[in-house]
Amino acid sequence: MNELVGGLGYAVKNWWMSLLLGLLYIAVALCLLFSPVSSYVALSIIFSISILASGILEIFFAAGNKKQSAAGGGILPEVLLIY
Repeated sequence: MNELVGGLGYAVKNWWMSLLLGLLYIAVALCLLFSPVSSYVALSIIFSISILASGILEIFFAAGNKKQSAAGGGILPEVLLIY
């Protein structure tokens, strides 16, 4: 319970961070509203880079953990997460 109250105290103490984040969201939303085509291109580039980085990191993770047991591993659990 003390952690919850302490977290709320932190949120109240740093209210300006929420204000700045809200203003940033409004600015980004306006940019997206007035230039949708370039926004879609930028978003697709950002998503493709993040997916590429995630794939590379998964390969490094798998290579580093190849000595662990394969119980529950493989592609099947990831495929089931899609559904």
